[in-house]
Amino acid sequence: MSSSGSSSVRVVPSTNSEGTWSEDPEASVSELSFSRVPSPVNVKLQRDHKVMKSCHDMSNWASKDLSDVMRARWPNLSYTTRVWDDFQAVSEFGQGVLHPTLVKDLYTLLFEILMAQATKQIALVSHGHHYQMALLDRVHDVGHLVTFMGNRASHLEAEITKLKSEADPDQLTVARQQMAELQADNTKLKLELEELACRLEQIDKELNELWEDLEESQRLIKEQKADHCKADDELLSLMKENETLKAELPGKSIADYK
Repeated sequence: MSSSGSSSVRVVPSTNSEGTWSEDPEASVSELSFSRVPSPVNVKLQRDHKVMKSCHDMSNWASKDLSDVMRARWPNLSYTTRVWDDFQAVSEFGQGVLHPTLVKDLYTLLFEILMAQATKQIALVSHGHHYQMALLDRVHDVGHLVTFMGNRASHLEAEITKLKSEADPDQLTVARQQMAELQADNTKLKLELEELACRLEQIDKELNELWEDLEESQRLIKEQKADHCKADDELLSLMKENETLKAELPGKSIADYK
């Protein structure tokens, strides 16, 4: 099993002691080579790049040691496991696998672009299934992040209570500001989680409708095949009767003439 960047293994981001996402300093915004005076286009690129960097870094997910187990979704598989030769390994890999292109889109594209692609792909049953699983995974991740942010806010509330008792105005102000920011982020994430849940329910409904339409189409095709076979039988019968009449017509004409 290859450990290239195109694998579909989910990356679990690490957090530092402050509870913030860590980033690779070598992958900074300076790689985009923006000019000293940014143009409107460069400003948009910078903003999009920051959004992308706030997601998981898909280029450095692989472990350097091939004997290490796969993180997040394959606790019993290593990078040297011959998944295709082991039925149990195939089952475990299949339960946690995501389409490689889908994983790249999920962690690099903006939320609006991802949802637009999901809407387009729902027209095809197979692709719609992939994006349905992606949205399920996104809801799962956002839910964990909401829980983390809530715990962080509770911790800050405890710190505020402690600071109130110690009567330190400066630290109390900083803690209140941090708690307000976390609560705002948590509210935003909850709204996104609700939106994703509604969208997932809608996609599931559309997918079921597509399956029903597909079954109806297959039923109509079977009926048309049956009607076609029946028509062929009737045509063959008419052709035989026609041949019989042609053979009997000369004798009948002679008999009538006499």
